Amino acid sequence: MRHTFVVASTALVLSSFLSFGCASKSAKIDRNIYKTSQTFVEKGYELARDHKYDEAIHVLTEAIKFDPDNENAYIFRSSI
Repeated sequence: MRHTFVVASTALVLSSFLSFGCASKSAKIDRNIYKTSQTFVEKGYELARDHKYDEAIHVLTEAIKFDPDNENAYIFRSSI
């Protein structure tokens, strides 16, 4: 379980950097919403790392409310 969590967490962090870095300048992305949603994802990661899984799920759900297109929030929430 712990190994799966570490692998999923690492994949999530790497994919968040890739997805943010690959966005073209012409893409219509509300960066404020993305930053807010991504902040929630990062907080959820910290909570899960500290074994506060219920809180992590709640925070990741908030990330999805801010940005329903944030794939990282869905992926990470499903791995908890």
